[in-house]
Amino acid sequence: AVHQLDVDNFGDVTRDASTPFVVEIHSKMCASCREFEPTWDAFAHKLEAADAISVGRVNIDDKAGLKLAQKLKGALSRVPKVVYMPAPATSFDYSVVEGDSVPDLLASLARFASLPSEL
Repeated sequence: AVHQLDVDNFGDVTRDASTPFVVEIHSKMCASCREFEPTWDAFAHKLEAADAISVGRVNIDDKAGLKLAQKLKGALSRVPKVVYMPAPATSFDYSVVEGDSVPDLLASLARFASLPSEL
């Protein structure tokens, strides 16, 4: 399942995860975010099916989501933004995962994470 992350639950959700996290930072009011949503959904589904990386979303339209994004320094410079957080993802350090397609996102993610062969 995709974890809906915000400043209130980030520590609890990520502390218990034994896998790294890939997180999308988005806004429902953002046209680019809405365009990217089908790509994100397909990417998230692939990651969830492989069961090697946890998946989360941060909605910056919510106050608690915005507060979390603000703690992720630079995360608000452009949305949507996909970030990789190594396990345990208890700090606010991340690497940006870039791409406009699932293959591009996977190739970018492979720079930071060991991906299962089925991806």
